[in-house]
Amino acid sequence: MRLNSLFLSNFRNFKTLDLEFCPHWNIFWGDNGEGKTNLIEALYCLGYGSSYRTSYDEELIKWEEKDLYLKGE
Repeated sequence: MRLNSLFLSNFRNFKTLDLEFCPHWNIFWGDNGEGKTNLIEALYCLGYGSSYRTSYDEELIKWEEKDLYLKGE
């Protein structure tokens, strides 16, 4: 399966994130706490329908928000 784009809304530390992936290689880098692991977790959630870090879906929702939205194409 190939993932061309990812859209997140209110997922963990992301208010919104809209990514388009390159067809060959994609590298995520940044300082601590910027959301690299949360991005990988979002990809996992799209593939498996649940998180590998928590069994409580409520913990995936950005603090003080009511819901989240994930979309992959």
